[in-house]
Amino acid sequence: MFVILERNAHVVSGHEHSQLLAIRSMAPDVDYKLLQAKEAGETENAILCSDRETKKNPVESLEQDVAAVSNYLNAQREDDVVVIVPNAGAFEVRLALELLQAVARTPLFVLRLLRPGDVDALDDAEREQLRRQIASGHVQLHTETVELTHFLNETHGMQAEDNFLLPCTLNPDVEVNRQPRGAGDPFRVGFLGVPRSEKGRRIMPAVLAAVARTVSQTDPPVQFVMQRAPRSSLRLTPYVYEARCNWAVSRNSAVSIAWKSANLSDDDFRETFTNLDMLLLPYNRKAYAHRGSGMIIDGVLAGVPVLHTKGMAMANMLKHAGFAAETPEDFAQQIARFSKPEAENGFQPAAAREHLFAQFDRTRILLTSLAERQGECAARRGE
Repeated sequence: MFVILERNAHVVSGHEHSQLLAIRSMAPDVDYKLLQAKEAGETENAILCSDRETKKNPVESLEQDVAAVSNYLNAQREDDVVVIVPNAGAFEVRLALELLQAVARTPLFVLRLLRPGDVDALDDAEREQLRRQIASGHVQLHTETVELTHFLNETHGMQAEDNFLLPCTLNPDVEVNRQPRGAGDPFRVGFLGVPRSEKGRRIMPAVLAAVARTVSQTDPPVQFVMQRAPRSSLRLTPYVYEARCNWAVSRNSAVSIAWKSANLSDDDFRETFTNLDMLLLPYNRKAYAHRGSGMIIDGVLAGVPVLHTKGMAMANMLKHAGFAAETPEDFAQQIARFSKPEAENGFQPAAAREHLFAQFDRTRILLTSLAERQGECAARRGE
């Protein structure tokens, strides 16, 4: 049995819910149980504290989660339970370490780490305890990027494998039918997802202004397809951000913005991708030097070129799928160049897709090996 611990499974604005479906599709013959946050409502096994609670009261939340999950695991009859944590932050690592002491039959914890800061946030004693549990075989660390795996190995001396890459919103088995760009249609550049600071919110007005300065009236028009920031009655940031973006393009009629809802459904997100000519990721280099991005995965599946900040992780895929830039002016020059139909760009969508699917195959092999491990345990019980 796979127990998936994902407190945000009920949230549809991120990738958590779609990645759970991906795990099930990659290992369909396994019995799954999902543990999620109590705020999911009247849902089976909604026993965990919310993200908000773990940040506000981490000590109390950890105690509550240890009690709830250990009671759940101790009630299971199987002694070969695999606990998969697809989005393991520092809190989830601490939870796994505590549970290994509290559960009667020791499960295997499969932790999918996404950010280097989650291990950095542990204290020395916790990191040493994690190393011991990895060495004993009770914990496995997995990542979605070779860059993060190297960081864990070299900086913290922790064994990890970059073999847990999951599709996000776009289904790898369903081809994206992109709409061809007609004569006179604008060149559509997508800046999608919640515009957080690390994802380029601060630099985006400068990028827009640079494009407005670069694109002339004789060039193909450029339209940015952007999601609004979530509204809050207590914060002006979303309104200021949107106003700055609108002002940045206001002096050039050849550059425009098409705003999308902050809460796009999966279907609306897929539909938006069918009309894009380029995906823009002006992400913070430090934040994304080791961590991957679901937007890159969706961009490759959609066959859309990815214009990204130089130095981002997933470099082996981006060298085929994308183009790098460093400054707002660099981004503007790339967009203006790529918008011309006759431009030679070196985009290699087939090679990028091949690399992506090879990584998906590695994830399938991992999940299959975990399922086979359970089968071997069941066979030993029957002897």
